Amino acid sequence: AYLVTLPLSSIQNAPYDCVATATLQAIFPGLGRDLMAIAIMISTFGCINSLVLAGPRAYYAMARDRLFFRPAGRLNQARVPGWSIWVQGIWSLVLVLPRTYNPKTGAYGNLYSNLLDYVISAALIFYVLTIVGLFRLRKVRPDAERPYRTLGYPVVPALYILGATAILLALFAYRPYTTWPGLLIVLCGAPVYGLLSRRLRARPGGPPSPDREARRRCPHPLRSRGSADWRHGVQGVSEAPRSFRARVNFSGGCCMLARTVV
Repeated sequence: AYLVTLPLSSIQNAPYDCVATATLQAIFPGLGRDLMAIAIMISTFGCINSLVLAGPRAYYAMARDRLFFRPAGRLNQARVPGWSIWVQGIWSLVLVLPRTYNPKTGAYGNLYSNLLDYVISAALIFYVLTIVGLFRLRKVRPDAERPYRTLGYPVVPALYILGATAILLALFAYRPYTTWPGLLIVLCGAPVYGLLSRRLRARPGGPPSPDREARRRCPHPLRSRGSADWRHGVQGVSEAPRSFRARVNFSGGCCMLARTVV
């Protein structure tokens, strides 16, 4: 749509690199910016909804594996990880509210926009690892119960991996000033993970056994009271083995648990 609507020069010199806004402005003169703002708000609400649901439950699973703060592994009276939700909300405010100033351009910005430029490439790496986890699970656990199967497997997942990898290579080649610092930000978590893992191994009894954790049948933070057999929904995040990192994906009221090999 961009190439059909705008000439190449307009795409290259779009104000603030907002090509979509420039496209709508060309199609609907005088209304393009308002229409794009409305579309962004609708998309933002949906994104926030999924992040509020998924993020705290990832912290919950990490805490159950003793890899995060212990209070994050508790459920409140509503059977949700309330402590994790509060932490995520406070941290989001810290990232969104601070303002930045560029003395060269005299323009103001916000810290979140700068951080987003840094971590988008790192996020793509984990997206690729998530899809790679599908292939590995099909190999190491061929008989595992799968309430949901990936549509078009293995062609669709393989195409995603190829496409995302191509984008990653382009980002690292043409935008090194944001991609490499973003990778360093992610790598800063490696010493913390190593420290927590060492403390876990040093404890009596060592790390929790996946089989023992499964037998415990810890309260499910996603399952509502009176729901049907848990196997018809998402396998308990609290029951995920330590060798897998839980990633919960919500779409259209349906949810599935994709576990990627760490």
